[in-house]
Amino acid sequence: YPEKSGAIAVTETSRTNNAKTGDYRLDAIIRNITSKYEMPSLSAKNNDYSRQLTVNEGLKYLFDIIPYDYGSANITEKAVRAGLLPPQYINSGAQPMRTDQAIHAAVSVLRKKVPVDITDVSVPPEYDSLLNAVQEPFRDSVAFAINNGILDEYIDGINPERPVTAYELLAIIEKILICAGEI
Repeated sequence: YPEKSGAIAVTETSRTNNAKTGDYRLDAIIRNITSKYEMPSLSAKNNDYSRQLTVNEGLKYLFDIIPYDYGSANITEKAVRAGLLPPQYINSGAQPMRTDQAIHAAVSVLRKKVPVDITDVSVPPEYDSLLNAVQEPFRDSVAFAINNGILDEYIDGINPERPVTAYELLAIIEKILICAGEI
């Protein structure tokens, strides 16, 4: 106990690995992910989190949480070999990453971290039209993500055919890491 009255202690939370974006929720997502993984794909030179990601960019985010040193090699080829993408997407690196494709790749990472069965997951009927817009190789993963709360924060505005943004993929990655028990 202090000898004199008026003693004050001031603390400040650590700002290590926290790129200030001006968006409290995004800052929290980045802080949560980088508390466990380095995330070299989150470079300071490219901090527009509303931008749409290419397949290569999205896969680098996901490889960072495996963690896997992807180097400068063919990212999509490595993703196909790792089971994050179906083989027909091996040459798609420069194309925009569809939201359903990003969800599938993220759920595939989750499956590498913890054993989960994603087949025949039922979702409430109100999501039928959403699942109908999902490409066939990604349906089980999207249904699993809906059923397990991975997409809760933006499920009403999700469009599986639209390219995923960096912000959206980071939010999905955070939920994947929570499901895996890592954060």
